[in-house]
Amino acid sequence: MDTEQSHTHRQKRLSHSAVRLWLAAGGLLGVGLMPCPECGTPMIFHVWPLAGLVLVARAMRKRAQKREAAYAEEMHPSPALLAVFAHPDDETFRPGGTLALLARQGARVHVLAFTHGEAGSCGDPPLCAPEELPAVRQRELQCACAALGIQPPRLLDYGDGHLQECDAETMVSRILSVVNEVKPQLLLSFGPDGLSGHPDHIAVG
Repeated sequence: MDTEQSHTHRQKRLSHSAVRLWLAAGGLLGVGLMPCPECGTPMIFHVWPLAGLVLVARAMRKRAQKREAAYAEEMHPSPALLAVFAHPDDETFRPGGTLALLARQGARVHVLAFTHGEAGSCGDPPLCAPEELPAVRQRELQCACAALGIQPPRLLDYGDGHLQECDAETMVSRILSVVNEVKPQLLLSFGPDGLSGHPDHIAVG
């Protein structure tokens, strides 16, 4: 082996300590090793392009930012409001603008509805068959919450038009279970008159 070839060969070889370092970093940097055909010393044969390393660094930074945001939310959660109503659409009539404004200002706004509104009208001309109305009103509630910019709604299976016949303590227990989950600083519902005098509104309020 002449002097130039020997010099080039020495430049390509890796010391044992360097090999251990590259092996440790190999999973991250995409390093491959193969033995030198002349002496068997491991040599680098592939490294990701610089662009690949940049993408890895960005992904690591995003993960770190998400962890920091989750920690900040856990330590200092944004204020929350729980609105408790009888039917789908109660969240939109009267309080809709307030709920949307609070959500826009950073509050976590949650809606709990006790019924699917199956006793309501299908419209004239009808939008659906009577047996389809509960599912239609559930979708309307979901769409309304999305349009207002608030959290997806929670919907219970109480009978529409029969809330005054239900056990009040059980209803309170259902509300408290949601309160314990979302930990709101504020509850919003109907007043003693149910706003419109509707018996279901009065029962929930």
